[in-house]
Amino acid sequence: MKKFFKKASIYILVMLLAAGIIFGLNYYYGQKISKDIEKEISKIAENNNYQLRLVEVETNPLLQEMMIQNLNLFKADQFNLIINLAEIKFSWQQVLNYIRYQNFELDKNFESTVKQINYSNLQDNYQLNFSDTEVNYQGNLPKEKLAQISTIQDLYLLMEDNHNLDFRAAEVKYDFPYYRSYGLNNENWNRLSTFNDFILRANYKQKNKKLNIEEFNLSGELLKVIFKQISLILI
Repeated sequence: MKKFFKKASIYILVMLLAAGIIFGLNYYYGQKISKDIEKEISKIAENNNYQLRLVEVETNPLLQEMMIQNLNLFKADQFNLIINLAEIKFSWQQVLNYIRYQNFELDKNFESTVKQINYSNLQDNYQLNFSDTEVNYQGNLPKEKLAQISTIQDLYLLMEDNHNLDFRAAEVKYDFPYYRSYGLNNENWNRLSTFNDFILRANYKQKNKKLNIEEFNLSGELLKVIFKQISLILI
């Protein structure tokens, strides 16, 4: 019996030691990754003349996830972007890539849920608010090109790569501060500019410059825009 308890004690100590090492490494790499990501975001902002007002990142490699608690990017006279509670899922391969090469390769494939996305266009005076979003992306999204996009007109920068996007939001709100100039009161404007269960599923093939919109659903109380299986050739 004494031998049994002795072996059991040794086994428990080994397990506790192993758990301590694992959680210690997880904490170390989690802190390191978070700081590196914050520095990378700051660098991208500086290189593209963005003002980074706030960035807070938490990472847990053991659970294969990164949480962007808050991110606020601003570019004078162009746009203001606020992201709250964005959870990004990793694969084990991406975690190992970071440990070996300090590169997640998140520009290739990623899944994310985001509590809130607020985009303000400072040139045309409108704002888009997305709540409870889900993003599933496969393709190639180089950060150098992504960082240069500040308006819809800049999306042509992505046409040199393949993309597959599934984007969903529980609610989309379009805000325009001068809606009263169209004879609308606040209640009518909210009914017109609020949409539920937004869906955008699309893919783009660089070889033939073909954009396939598999599903688009923008449905509100007063306005509905729904279509499926539309192909466009982008020149």
